[in-house]
Amino acid sequence: MVAVALYLGFPNLNSREDLWKSYVSLCSLYSFYRFVAVLGCAQEATKEKLFHYLVMASRATLHNRQRFQGFQEELFQHESSSLAHMAILLKG
Repeated sequence: MVAVALYLGFPNLNSREDLWKSYVSLCSLYSFYRFVAVLGCAQEATKEKLFHYLVMASRATLHNRQRFQGFQEELFQHESSSLAHMAILLKG
């Protein structure tokens, strides 16, 4: 997660709104990677399988800026960016 944060330039301190968007993105990514990790350990849990799932998830999100930005915008359009939503994502 630290590498992801540095790669994407978290947090964006230009304004309070940008800071909140950065926080929402970080919470969403954390929740997404946690979800992928659980899926990766569903059957035969091996380090190789888990690594494969995490790499595929990164390719689908982080290395595809349009998809990542679309996902972020969707959170705000559907009002899924409240503090309560972030608490649910982090607590799981």
